[in-house]
Amino acid sequence: MYVRGNRKAYDNWAKQGCVGWSYSDVNPYFLKAENNQNRDYIANGYHAVGGPLRVAKQRYYSETFYPIHEAAKQLGYKYDDPNGRNQSGFYDSQTTMRRGQRCSTAKAYLVPAENRTNLNIITNAFVRKVQIEDDRAQGVEFDHDGKTYTVKAKREVILSAGTVNSAQLLMLSGIGPKEHLEEFDIPVILDLPVGENFQEQGGPSLFFELDPKIPNYQEKLGNNANVEEYINKRTGVLAGVGANPLAHLPSKYTTLDYPDYLLNFVERNAPTPEFPIEMTADVIRKYFGP
Repeated sequence: MYVRGNRKAYDNWAKQGCVGWSYSDVNPYFLKAENNQNRDYIANGYHAVGGPLRVAKQRYYSETFYPIHEAAKQLGYKYDDPNGRNQSGFYDSQTTMRRGQRCSTAKAYLVPAENRTNLNIITNAFVRKVQIEDDRAQGVEFDHDGKTYTVKAKREVILSAGTVNSAQLLMLSGIGPKEHLEEFDIPVILDLPVGENFQEQGGPSLFFELDPKIPNYQEKLGNNANVEEYINKRTGVLAGVGANPLAHLPSKYTTLDYPDYLLNFVERNAPTPEFPIEMTADVIRKYFGP
């Protein structure tokens, strides 16, 4: 799903001291990255073309897409662009897709550059820590094929290991809560509350049974005609992301321009006790038993 985040979140980071992270600072880079394919989105002035990351509406809409769209309009909700002027409302999801396949960071940036003489891509490597000397990142220590290696940096080390592993690598490198690092005999370089504001997104599920005439999602994915359509045209259910319209909506605790919850309409098979989805088998029995 292509959702950049709310402008107020960036502006709040800047107010807290993250220089260069306000919305006006980061927005040019969103535009530089983007190659948007949908004219209605491009026309609103918040999107761009020509970048390496392909952005487009998905190539598949389930039977529930238009009824949800119509219901939202009847209830008075705006149908808008979550990356535009206002984020609140329902919207037709844009995705990072290229010809029915995910346009990942690797596909957008690494593949076009993979033959450059000044670039080495090492797969199946496990980073141990960033080497820090004299308060500067000097290199990276990693394991590969049973050996430990060190790569020295001439200019900078970019740490991009995701929400969880970036924090872990900082702590393994000596940057983190002092008591926690000392507990694992890691020399403390900088005492900072790394990881202490980690928050998971809570997401309760509500399930609605569809008309039996509508094939279930697994049947659609395994249908020979759908597979053939995807191979020949890169369209159909296999070119979708399993999601219908999304909605960012504000609760009573926030304002219209800073929504705090997401409605995600997902097409999927109902879970069973044998296949729990973020629920224990016991909870699923109580949920679906009646």
